[in-house]
Amino acid sequence: LRVPNFLEYVCSPVLQGLDDRHPYVRRTAVMGVLKIHHIDQAMVENTGLLEKVARMLRSDSDPQVLANCLTVMMQINDPKEVAEKA
Repeated sequence: LRVPNFLEYVCSPVLQGLDDRHPYVRRTAVMGVLKIHHIDQAMVENTGLLEKVARMLRSDSDPQVLANCLTVMMQINDPKEVAEKA
């Protein structure tokens, strides 16, 4: 979907989804971070989405959320960096 200013409307719900109490919402929002990254890398860095996913990787209690966080971090960063930070 190529809509001008589309990402402006998507980032806020994804950020809210990362803090949701339901694991399904969190793991879906984590994958949304990867999709946003594929469209605009700078937006992910500027909005703090990647840092939020990294914190979730260390603190979330749901295994599926953690698996998605790890997938996103390994797709975006060098796998060696992810292993060193974890």
